[in-house]
Amino acid sequence: MLSRYDSSCTHAQSLRSSLKVHDLVNDNQKTEEQKIALAKEMVQSLPMEQQEGVLGVIKSLIEAFVQHTQYTLEQIREKIMTAKQQKLEAVQNMKPMKRQAGQSHSSESNSVSAESKEKKP
Repeated sequence: MLSRYDSSCTHAQSLRSSLKVHDLVNDNQKTEEQKIALAKEMVQSLPMEQQEGVLGVIKSLIEAFVQHTQYTLEQIREKIMTAKQQKLEAVQNMKPMKRQAGQSHSSESNSVSAESKEKKP
């Protein structure tokens, strides 16, 4: 019975420590170096059996962060590729417009010169 109680207390302390580490990871006021130093300090202050539990939680947090980061990077790559494609299409669509604008401008000047020729005689 006593060992069961000790086990429950150890588990509860491990969970509390895990939550402290989780809060530390999400603390935006500290630099990454400060977070790492504090996390090491917190884990080393625990008894050995609790350290394993906390390290497991830290590992899970790191894995979740890496997955989130990769997902975000994939989204960024997609947006960059989409933007490049849209820019390319816009440039390709502009080239014919320039020619048309140039042609219509020259045809206007042709009609103006034709009108001026008619007025001269």
